Amino acid sequence: MAPGSILKLLFSRRLLVDGLLLSLAFSVFVLGTAFINVWLWFGDYPPEIRALVENPPTPPFVQRLVLALLGLGMIVWLMVRSTRAFLRGAPAENRFVLAMAHAFLLFQFVNVWDVVIIDWLVFVTWTPEVFVLPGTDGSPGYDNYWFHFRASFLHPGPWIGGLVASAIIVGIARWGKGSSRS
Repeated sequence: MAPGSILKLLFSRRLLVDGLLLSLAFSVFVLGTAFINVWLWFGDYPPEIRALVENPPTPPFVQRLVLALLGLGMIVWLMVRSTRAFLRGAPAENRFVLAMAHAFLLFQFVNVWDVVIIDWLVFVTWTPEVFVLPGTDGSPGYDNYWFHFRASFLHPGPWIGGLVASAIIVGIARWGKGSSRS
């Protein structure tokens, strides 16, 4: 398959539509869980904000477990759905690698959305009261664009995690009903 055809296949309408759908679902999940219990996201706050909070409450285990399973289930289901559709249109040659690239690009689409829309626009620029932890109002940490960029793009975790998750998503998509096993 020619390089131009590969790029056209990977950067298709499917990536845009499914990336937006996944990003919107992710946004509803993140913002919804913040309204339920903002302390669920305490570990994702900039360190200068976390340092201002003495003895942060730990969310109940059952709440963390149920919300984590719901969020993970939603993300996996949407990614598998998109990857199965991608596999149906992908050429047999290098199908696994192409599908893994598709899943990885979906993951990065959500990563970019998370930084630009959720972190920078909502958390840093808008900063709704629901996100302001008690005793941290006015902290310069709420204006820290660099923290979110660094955590999402310069730290190896999202890249390595994205590659591993992409391989798992493709495995599930190929294993499931109606998928091609070639």
